Amino acid sequence: IDRLVVPYDGTLDRIQINNLRIELYGGRIVANLNLPTKPDGNIGAGVRVDNVDLAHAASDALKQKQSWSGSASGLLQFQVPATKLPDTTAWSGQGQLTFGRGNLFGIDVSRIATNVGVADGRLTISNIRLDSAIARVTGSLNANLTTPFGFGTALRIEDVDFAQLNRLAEGLRPPVTVAGRAGVSLRAQGTLQPLSVAARGGVATRRLSAAGLAIDSLNFNYR
Repeated sequence: IDRLVVPYDGTLDRIQINNLRIELYGGRIVANLNLPTKPDGNIGAGVRVDNVDLAHAASDALKQKQSWSGSASGLLQFQVPATKLPDTTAWSGQGQLTFGRGNLFGIDVSRIATNVGVADGRLTISNIRLDSAIARVTGSLNANLTTPFGFGTALRIEDVDFAQLNRLAEGLRPPVTVAGRAGVSLRAQGTLQPLSVAARGGVATRRLSAAGLAIDSLNFNYR
């Protein structure tokens, strides 16, 4: 941590920390925290992250240099009645997360972004977007935070470039040279307790090749 500033104030009803500032790994975290001193108050928090180098932080935490790079930014807000903190149906919050240009195991990633929301016992991750050299991914996910933990997701993976797999870090790349393009769609829903999943979608490929074998096109739907 390069710098830490913690301004605070309080009353008989609450303790409030405003503009807590942490400078670390080339970026900054600014946070606000509201803690009630009486049971009928609300716990509230807000956090803004600007350009924190996640790879450097992970390398220090894991004591090992990471084979990926990238920085994170985001804004998160959260609120819950103090007496209902363990009750996920009482949580409310929203935010946006962005991971800037980086490299993941040898694949260039230009941007990852999503919106996050929590309300009425439900987690919603919307406007998912990943732009990389290997593919472009868009989609959404929603999940219940109570039993049976139902979930649903819709994903579209476009312009998959299998040739990029040849650039993966050693140990992850295919044993033979591969090439070709593909698009994939997926819709799934189910529960975690008990585990149950139903999925459907489609795959379309063109000019696939591996170890000297070639397929002009391969298309199918599944469910």
